[in-house]
Amino acid sequence: MSIRRRKPKKGFLERTVENLTETLDHAANASQIAERPGLLQELDPRVKIFGALVLIIGAISTRRIELTAALFLLTLPLIALSHISFGIFLKQAWVGVLWFTGFIALPAIFTTPGIVIAHVPVLHWPVTSQGIQTAVRLVARAETAATIALLLVLSTQWPHLLKALRVVRVPVILVTILGMTHRYIFLLLHLARDLFEARRSRQVGPLSTPQLQKLTASSAGVLMNRSLQLSEEVFLAMQSRGFNGEIHLIDDFHLRNRDGLALAFLSAIALLIFITG
Repeated sequence: MSIRRRKPKKGFLERTVENLTETLDHAANASQIAERPGLLQELDPRVKIFGALVLIIGAISTRRIELTAALFLLTLPLIALSHISFGIFLKQAWVGVLWFTGFIALPAIFTTPGIVIAHVPVLHWPVTSQGIQTAVRLVARAETAATIALLLVLSTQWPHLLKALRVVRVPVILVTILGMTHRYIFLLLHLARDLFEARRSRQVGPLSTPQLQKLTASSAGVLMNRSLQLSEEVFLAMQSRGFNGEIHLIDDFHLRNRDGLALAFLSAIALLIFITG
């Protein structure tokens, strides 16, 4: 008779290191997706930004649910032709947005006046047809907008996306904040992972709850101190190199025939939405 051995429970340090490593791997995977050949990867970043803005504005401005659903369905072949896994959208956009927006939209089912089609058992809250339509419309808009935004980010290299934002006249201060925030998030993740790996390599045996609390507090303090030192060093290095907020790349943007066709296609969709929506 075989005896099953329980797997040892992972401690705080092991779980933290694994979560940080998973986040960094996810970022590396996203960068690889933007560099692989695909339909959207081959388009000019300026065209993709224009298209994303137009489609998102169209999705949230139209009152017809069928148009919003059509825009969402339009993103599915774009995802496939760009060689991006649908699982990424399922984990990062569709499920999370559905839960969050659904929780916000749920009260509209009962509070929106209209034709009562049912009552909630026990509570006797009225469920109206107009309330269901309002909730579905809100969820559809959020799902579509999140899918388009994630598709733009996954199909475009981050430096190219920042430069394209400057080309379309996004203020330099906003682009700088986006670029520095993105950079510092991953610097902090690397620092945190190295810190916790060093702690784990010096740990002998399990820690008690007070020791874990002390370890967490001390690690947060060390991480904050290191991040402040690093930010000052980076700022001085950027100043010494004459950084003024502009994004400069070796390769410049050039509109090609495929970009013109994509621009015309997106403009036609936008015009159709604004006429019929």
